[in-house]
Amino acid sequence: MGDAADSDSWDSLVIRCAEVSHQLVEQGLEVPLPGAEPSGPRPPATPAQIDAAEARIGARLDSDARALLSRANGWVGLAGRFTLLSCEDIGGPDWAELIELRDIFFASCPPDSWPDSVVDPQVLIPIIVVPYSPETIYVFPSESNDGRARSALNTGLDPIPEITLKQGIEVSLQSAVADLAALAGDERMLGSARDTRSDAVRGRQRCFSVFDHRTRRPEEEHTTSITETHVAYAIEKIQCPSPDDLSKSLNITSPPLVTRQQGATQVSCLVVIPHGYMFSMLSLKNKGRLSDSVLPVLEEQAQKPSDRTDGRTTSSTIRPINDLGDEAYEMTTRFDDTNEVFEVAVWSRTGPYRVRVSGAFPDQDTALRIARLWVRTQPTQ
Repeated sequence: MGDAADSDSWDSLVIRCAEVSHQLVEQGLEVPLPGAEPSGPRPPATPAQIDAAEARIGARLDSDARALLSRANGWVGLAGRFTLLSCEDIGGPDWAELIELRDIFFASCPPDSWPDSVVDPQVLIPIIVVPYSPETIYVFPSESNDGRARSALNTGLDPIPEITLKQGIEVSLQSAVADLAALAGDERMLGSARDTRSDAVRGRQRCFSVFDHRTRRPEEEHTTSITETHVAYAIEKIQCPSPDDLSKSLNITSPPLVTRQQGATQVSCLVVIPHGYMFSMLSLKNKGRLSDSVLPVLEEQAQKPSDRTDGRTTSSTIRPINDLGDEAYEMTTRFDDTNEVFEVAVWSRTGPYRVRVSGAFPDQDTALRIARLWVRTQPTQ
């Protein structure tokens, strides 16, 4: 009975995610990345595909991860901003980079800020990522052959909440519903989405904030109840640039949609220009490996061969940027066949922070204007 009920709840959640994803695409809030897969769920994974993924990483997925993959073997735009990794992604060509990002995060985040369930972060399995954002949902490997459900962690939140995979998706789904309601001017739906999002994680996290500046004032920003934080390490509350400032820098007339998140080690602002493109602004504490020059890392990334499902290849170029913090570089990645810009990333060190602006910008000048705007928002101490 319990298994049947759990299966029904997953079916219901996936259906709701598909419906919201369709609405986001219609409203231009689900912006396709250049050359990327279209939004929406891929066909369900077979048991053999899931088994092969587990064999590549040497760990068994829990029942929640297997249940989700058995309904969608990858999903761009899951619950709005999420990308569900496919079985082929798990242990695939980019897996080492995902694991490196996990290790960097936990190396820079003090153990006393981890949930009690995290004894060894190196066992955590990334299952959901967010484009242009450090936010990742990890699942624990199953400890038994039955693959029973275990908790999940969203490292984009502060403190890191110990939630279920379903709860993590529900939170993002309700945020997407709130964005749609804001576009439609439906305050009743907006209030309902806000309440549901809060109920899903109340008492578990601090500063999960999603708001549309076009319809809400900053003081109306929604946060869940605040729990204890590690003040000695916590990153200051850096605000996103105002929609007016963003519009001016982007040379657009309609205000963009802005999502702000404060994590344990970073603040990020995801910006979507409806029916246009998207990018993120990220600020991290300048600690540990982040204190080193970013140039060797960028040079290593630029040398990596592109491995795209559509068969297209890309090449990257790096150049230093003057008058942008203490150290700044721009890396532009273009498609080899058309010279079209695939992604622009600008890294800068400014005082105690390492900042990054990255996304599918239409050109390098736009990326630099946003990078300069973001650097100006950083505290000097």
